[in-house]
Amino acid sequence: MRPLVFSGLAVLLLAGCQPPVPDSRGAGVGFEDYGAYQRRRVAEAEAARAAAPVQTVQGPVQNPAVPFPGPAGAYPGAAVPAGSGAPTAVELAQAGIGAATLAAPTAPVQ
Repeated sequence: MRPLVFSGLAVLLLAGCQPPVPDSRGAGVGFEDYGAYQRRRVAEAEAARAAAPVQTVQGPVQNPAVPFPGPAGAYPGAAVPAGSGAPTAVELAQAGIGAATLAAPTAPVQ
């Protein structure tokens, strides 16, 4: 019985040494409310945006001596390079795509 009394007394004494929870004080922990935080954050972002210099992006500069080449086949008479788009009838036939009908299925081998 004695060890139980001493253990209980030790627990009570140690519980009395525990510091209070910060929110239990009248002033709180010192943080501002969330609305004030959001207003401050938006104001800081607006100030940073106003202070930043305006960025300008220039397009590609064309050298008059070497003009940009047009896309392949863009003007009449231009040679279209091989493999530039639509497949030919030969390529479709090799892939098994086209107007050819499929052979009738055969009976399974027994």
